[in-house]
Amino acid sequence: MKRCALALLLAWAGCHSRSAVAPTPATRDAAVAKSGPRIFIVGASVSAGMGGLPFLDAFAAAAPQSDVASAASIFLFRDPMRATREQAAAALAFKPSLVIALDLLFWHAYGSATQAQRRDAIAHALHQLDSLHAAGATVVVGNLPHIVTASPYLLDPASVPPVEELAELNRQIEAWAGPARTSERMDAKPLKLVAPFASWAAPLAQHGNVTMPDGSQVAADALMAADGLHANPRGTYYVLTQLDQWLEHHGTAAALLQFVPPGPAAEAPTGW
Repeated sequence: MKRCALALLLAWAGCHSRSAVAPTPATRDAAVAKSGPRIFIVGASVSAGMGGLPFLDAFAAAAPQSDVASAASIFLFRDPMRATREQAAAALAFKPSLVIALDLLFWHAYGSATQAQRRDAIAHALHQLDSLHAAGATVVVGNLPHIVTASPYLLDPASVPPVEELAELNRQIEAWAGPARTSERMDAKPLKLVAPFASWAAPLAQHGNVTMPDGSQVAADALMAADGLHANPRGTYYVLTQLDQWLEHHGTAAALLQFVPPGPAAEAPTGW
């Protein structure tokens, strides 16, 4: 039963995720160079669109003045370190000025058996991101959320790191980026930034509410796909608008990203 449910979900996701299978990054490059920053997305299934809204589509619509590409994959969980190397290489070839890695590190933590393995896997991933920063890109990586709502068919509860170990890993990620300086802006020089992905996801674990961009209060549970692990299109929109507001504090122009609320979208399969 578990294998059937997982196969069904992956088959559905393969139809909705533009970079789910092919190693060549999906792109929204125009024939004529655009004036905005070149944006490249690396990451796992949330970025790839497992919940119904790929970051590639969302960023391309939000930043029509930018060339946007993505190597994010729903299959990163199979071999996170190898996938990260391959995605970083694709990003280097694209020559981005802004790299979004919001969920890149998730399976480096949740897919490792011991805390030592988690530390090593995350160090490996951060080293790959260093190469992008050295090439002139601002790199935005998400920290690690505490996910306890996922279906056991996708995430064994035993694989969820204890809260204190997640906190240690997040300190490791923060140390990689260095001390936050509000005076530093990405429009002046490439930065390494850690987005507070964990805080945006926290209401889910608490079955709380979140405030949407229009000011309405919405139950966090309503922003999740049926698997309890991935954001649905509306949830993805919420996360990306949070990211947009956060990035503005670090030097992006307010008009750079204008995320569009999703219309009616297909739901992930139910019936686990």
